[in-house]
Amino acid sequence: MIFRTIIFIILLTHFCTIKFYGQAERPKIGLVLSGGAAKGIAHIGVLKVLEQAGIKVDYIGGTSMGSIVGGLYALGYDAAALEKITLYQDWNYLLSDEVSLNSISIEEKKEIKKYFLSLPADGFRIKLPGGLISGQNVSLLLSGLIWPYHNVSDFSELPVPFLCIATDIVEGRQVVLDSGYLPDALRASMAIPTVFTPVEIDGKLLVDGGMVNNFPVKEVKEMGADIIIGVDCGFRAFKKEEINTIYSVIEQSLYILSTEKNENKKELCHILIEPDFKESDAINFSNAKELIRIGEEATMQHFDEIKKLADSLNAVFGVSERADFKPELKTYIDYIEIEGLKNVSRNLVLGKLKISTPDFISLGELNTAISRVFGSQFFESVTYKILTTGKGNILRIRVKEKSNMLYRVGGHYDSNFDASILLNATLRNTLIKGSKLTTDLKLGRNPAFEARYMIPTWFRGNKSGSILLPEWNIGWIPDVELLFSYRDYDIYEYLDGRKTAKFDFNNYSIGLSLRSSVTNTAEVGFGLLNEYTRIKPDISYQPGAAILRNSSLNIFAYFEYDSYNEFVFPNRGLRFLSKVEFIKDIDDRQYSDVLRISSRLNKASPLSDKFTFFTNIYGGYILGDSIPPDYLFYSGGLVINDYKTGVFPFTGLHLFELVNKNAFNIGFDLQYEIFKNHYITLRGNIGKTASIFENLFIPEDIYFGYGISYGIRSFIGPVEFSLMANNMYNKPVTYVNIGYWF
Repeated sequence: MIFRTIIFIILLTHFCTIKFYGQAERPKIGLVLSGGAAKGIAHIGVLKVLEQAGIKVDYIGGTSMGSIVGGLYALGYDAAALEKITLYQDWNYLLSDEVSLNSISIEEKKEIKKYFLSLPADGFRIKLPGGLISGQNVSLLLSGLIWPYHNVSDFSELPVPFLCIATDIVEGRQVVLDSGYLPDALRASMAIPTVFTPVEIDGKLLVDGGMVNNFPVKEVKEMGADIIIGVDCGFRAFKKEEINTIYSVIEQSLYILSTEKNENKKELCHILIEPDFKESDAINFSNAKELIRIGEEATMQHFDEIKKLADSLNAVFGVSERADFKPELKTYIDYIEIEGLKNVSRNLVLGKLKISTPDFISLGELNTAISRVFGSQFFESVTYKILTTGKGNILRIRVKEKSNMLYRVGGHYDSNFDASILLNATLRNTLIKGSKLTTDLKLGRNPAFEARYMIPTWFRGNKSGSILLPEWNIGWIPDVELLFSYRDYDIYEYLDGRKTAKFDFNNYSIGLSLRSSVTNTAEVGFGLLNEYTRIKPDISYQPGAAILRNSSLNIFAYFEYDSYNEFVFPNRGLRFLSKVEFIKDIDDRQYSDVLRISSRLNKASPLSDKFTFFTNIYGGYILGDSIPPDYLFYSGGLVINDYKTGVFPFTGLHLFELVNKNAFNIGFDLQYEIFKNHYITLRGNIGKTASIFENLFIPEDIYFGYGISYGIRSFIGPVEFSLMANNMYNKPVTYVNIGYWF
């Protein structure tokens, strides 16, 4: 038995030596992973089977999605780790430039939720972006997964030497990326034209490598591979009858040239694995589990061949262990560098980062800090790398600023105000770095115009400790905002649910305020507002009623908190606003000085994945004898714009139906997501006006309402239909709302 074993080993050694080009050393195995969009997830299934068979890969080359899987595998992530990363990924979020609402300041939340279309401009001319997605979230994920290797600029020095392919979109040529910053290389290789913006590396504008070389077999052989295992998840040319969708036309146009080349490269593979996909698999990232299974099944068809190769090599040359990858939980940062700033100040970035140095920072903390900078809305992309130098660890933040000019469009319809459109022009860094001038023009039955100019007051701290606040704490220092607005809107009086009078409100405001964002979820501020209001009775039960005019000075202070996880149909979070106002009649007319206090609280509490319970509390109290009409409290309606803090929603009533100097109501809603982005909400509330603390339990002074709403979350905002009723009259109230309020 021992003799036979010795003879087998001698013969096997002789076979391997002759078979593999006369080499005395272990033949090198190269793994080539093609592009294929979501189909590239199948590469993970291939890796699972290769590991099961005992194959150790010596070189890896990939394109597009193949570069992502291959690059991470080259670092030491095994198939199980890659599968976990993939299955637990929120692909809708990853393949977008969305950012968590907690990473956006309260003021910016109020802005961006009003518009469904944004277009950058160069000067005053619209400038179309290089792609629908800047790839911010993809870049952030890759930088986090790769951060222990940020210092490695030569990809041959990775645990498994690696390269990937990109396309120079200017010259239409292939670019082999085997050095540089690995997250940038991977991001460039998968930058599908028109979908993702190009990536600039060494002066070249790079896009998806699949356009010129979707299967880099030749390049992996040139790395030194003797045996090629190729996995082709790429494009299969459609037949004439199959080219019947926009997706099939785009895919055939982008990849038909590289497909012809791939056929020749397949012949260079010793083992060729070709998973069998459906047409829709290329865009179905949410089907990751099934795609991995497809990759496993395709590889199992070659399992005997793969196993024999692994066993023969391991028997002769021994079993080679893969390097395990263990990401660092924290890293030490000595100081921060910022690249790419032109018009935006360094202090704005530092104020959003809130990272004190030198100190340790975790990956989660770093990702949150980068998202806060991106959420400032000043940048197209914000990425980072951590480099070790003779001076210590540098956190290098790299930013690409947005165009200074931005045009935005919003649209809205509701049963009260009919259809309206919102046109916006936003100019950043006008006169002062970090400043923002926003102008809104609302067209419709209730026209409005508003202009705001925000001036940052950040200053730069130093590292010597000569100032009281650390450098990142400058976000506490308030910004200055100048405001001018004009609004024209109708208010109705009701009797038993019927309109009995109509008043035309015209309001002009000019003001100055100081705002300080303590965090992205909390803001405090105070300021002065000079208001002129004209109230004209258009339809009145009092013929010849006089036009009311009032000029007032409003001195106010407020605290606002907003941690809702969604703009509409949230399932967790808290919104709170409390405001104190002193209103002085500067015309010395019939109105007394007024102290007005108002608060609103909305809390979303998840009961399960589908059910959310809402608690809604609104209250307002006025001290004063003669109150200007525009400073009374108005109750009624469902979705109310935030611009008027004296307007309280109330289920079952028409908009502005109840008017008084005091108001209080509490309500509870139960929201159920019947299927994705479709919701049923049961609503109920009870309230009281007039003397809130007197005759509290007299039924005639208490009103309540209830209702049901069906809503859809859409790209233009909520689409809702509501049916409601109340205890005041036997007449149902209906309400339709489409789009965000503005």
